[in-house]
Amino acid sequence: MTTLKRYTGTRRLKLRPCVEWFAQQMERVLRQNDYKGGWQEMFIEDLIDRLHEEVSELETCGCKPRRIIKEAADVANFAMMIADQHRSSAQRAGGGDG
Repeated sequence: MTTLKRYTGTRRLKLRPCVEWFAQQMERVLRQNDYKGGWQEMFIEDLIDRLHEEVSELETCGCKPRRIIKEAADVANFAMMIADQHRSSAQRAGGGDG
């Protein structure tokens, strides 16, 4: 876990415009699903299963740009949830400052 600290530092980076835009898309999808509760209590294995489901949805969603963007944000959100769970675990163990 000692190498995790390198990747979870608190140094702020200036976001590229496309990353900032995509983060907004991710947040929009998260807010649409707030009624479902958070991911903090979910098992990482379940989050990984959901990530795979979302990748499948992205692969089969067709060519409509809005649908592609929404499904890509779903995929990214589940990846973020997995990373957040690991960051939280590292913080509790004293191995990261995420």
